[in-house]
Amino acid sequence: MKTTSNTIRESKSKNLRSMLDKEGNVLPVFKEIMDKFTEDDRAYYAGMIDGDGTIILTQPKNRPNKKLRVSLELKEINAEPVIELAKLFDVSVSRKIYNAAKNTEPSLKCEFGRVKSILFLFMIYPYLLEKKLTAKNVLQYCGCPDEHLMNDKKFSYAYLAGYTDAEGSIKFKLRHQKGWKGKGITSSYNCLYILTSNDFGHLSYIKQKLENKGYKFNKDYVQKYENSSYKREKWNPTRNIMIGGWEQLSKLYESLLKYSKINNKRNLMKKTREYHYLINTRLPERANETK
Repeated sequence: MKTTSNTIRESKSKNLRSMLDKEGNVLPVFKEIMDKFTEDDRAYYAGMIDGDGTIILTQPKNRPNKKLRVSLELKEINAEPVIELAKLFDVSVSRKIYNAAKNTEPSLKCEFGRVKSILFLFMIYPYLLEKKLTAKNVLQYCGCPDEHLMNDKKFSYAYLAGYTDAEGSIKFKLRHQKGWKGKGITSSYNCLYILTSNDFGHLSYIKQKLENKGYKFNKDYVQKYENSSYKREKWNPTRNIMIGGWEQLSKLYESLLKYSKINNKRNLMKKTREYHYLINTRLPERANETK
């Protein structure tokens, strides 16, 4: 598979090897990051990293120390979080096309250097869920004290917005079907919210949290790929949890829209809420005509 890659954003501080200057003070670039990276953004990117992020600590053969790699890669049409994160942490962004001969969709990828990787993981650690243990092992290896690495879980709509942008599907489409006894055509809009993951336990946790808030799930099923026509032999089974219904989706999207960053998904959420408002708005009754 042929891959083409080119850098579209170059970091201005990629060669930094420490957060501190010679006097032991935090460098301005890192102080600015810590000031601007809000709690809601930390929770959002924890959800995003749990869904689509990469955290890898490897031992190269020709190096005494392990190599840390933290990255986020999304399709270019949905890459707003990648661009925002790259600007905030001043990291480089590359545009990648996998198997260019087949005209596949390009993606954007930002990858942190070691020092910024540690800072980023430390700041999102309290909000991580699916990759919390992985991040903890990395931070412990890098010297972070255990008292800052608690195992408690924090669930929020900001986290769910990030996980939805990574692993969620927002469905809002016009559906056509045959009318009664096959006569005519009827049309209606269909709306669905779907989360997909091969970490079944993590989806159970999210499902329970949403059920505690009053949401009801329409469907919960596992998808296997043994009989698929695609070459997915190495893919693990995935679990899908699904919420439908205009009223509860409108309520859910009202909370997610405060934090979601991918415009395509934001627009579908907005259309769902607008349509729900439209079908539930009563037109004013016509005044009696005076004779």
